[in-house]
Amino acid sequence: MLNPERSFELNNLSIEQNINKIIEEGGVDHTPMDYFKSLEGYGTQEIEKDESILESAYKRINNSIDKLSPAERKEYEKGKERGEALEITLTYLLERWFETEDIEVLTQRTTEFDDVVNGTDIIVEFKTPDSIEKVALAIDASLSVKNINEKLNRCHRKMTGKEGDFQVKYFQSQFENEEEEFPHGPIKNLISLVSGLDAKNANKLFDDFAEYLSIRKRDFNESEKKMEKMANDSIKKIFLLQLKEQINFYKTKSDLKPGILDELEKISIIFEEIEASMDSIVCDFRQKGDKVLEEVINFTKGEK
Repeated sequence: MLNPERSFELNNLSIEQNINKIIEEGGVDHTPMDYFKSLEGYGTQEIEKDESILESAYKRINNSIDKLSPAERKEYEKGKERGEALEITLTYLLERWFETEDIEVLTQRTTEFDDVVNGTDIIVEFKTPDSIEKVALAIDASLSVKNINEKLNRCHRKMTGKEGDFQVKYFQSQFENEEEEFPHGPIKNLISLVSGLDAKNANKLFDDFAEYLSIRKRDFNESEKKMEKMANDSIKKIFLLQLKEQINFYKTKSDLKPGILDELEKISIIFEEIEASMDSIVCDFRQKGDKVLEEVINFTKGEK
C-alpha cells in the first residue's frame, strides 16, 4: 500500500504548476486602494500618502532581497508565490469551510497597504442572526518556523496596542447593516490571528484547488461538486484548531486593548457553533503533525 505521506512527495513535480495556475486563474486580487477614494473618510490626499508609505516599504523589502544569495532569493520567491496561492485559495474556501445553518461567512483580501504595512492578508466576516463579527488573518505558507513565530508575535502586539493605531485601515463590509448600508472605515478593535499550512497539507490543497479551477473552465456544475468535496475536507479542522488555540490564549491575557476581550467572547461563541457543525467530519492523517498548528500550540503554551 502507498504510504500517504510519500504520496505528497510524488506529486511535487506538479506543485509549481498548480501554484501558477491558482495565481493566474484564481481571480481574487487585493482590494484596490483607489476604490476607497469615493468613500467618506478616505480622502485622495490620505490615500496618496499611504501609497507613498507602501512604495517605501517595497523599497526596503527589495533592498533586503538584493542582499540575498541566489539560492536564498529563489527560496524567497518560492515562499512568496506559495503565500499568494494560499491567500487566493483560502479566500474561496473559508466561506465554505466555516458557514453553518445560522452563520453566513464572507471573505476579502485586504489592500496591498494593509497586507504589506499592517500585515493583514484576509478579513473574514461572520453574520449571525444577532450580529456581524470580524477577524483578521495573517496567512503563512513560508514553511519557516521563524516566520510563523514572527507573525504570531506581531499579532500579539496588535492585540495589545503595542503596534499601530489600527490593524486594518482600508475596509468596507460585504454585509449590509440595518440602514441597508455597507459600513466602512479603519478597524481598531480587530482580532488578529495567524493561520496557514505546512508543506504536505498546502500541497494537497493546491492540488485540489487547481483541479477545481480546471473543471470550472469546462463544466460549472461539476466544479461545484468538486468544491463541495473540498468544503467537507477534514483539512478545515486544522484551521479551526489554529484559530481557536489563539482565541483561547488571548482570552486569558489582561493586557489587551480595550474592547478586544468583548470581541473575543463573541467570536468564541461563533467558533463553537462552527466546530459543532464539523462533528461529522472524520479526521485523517493530514490533521496530525501540521507544523503551523504545532507552532501555534507552542506559542500559546509559551514555548516559542
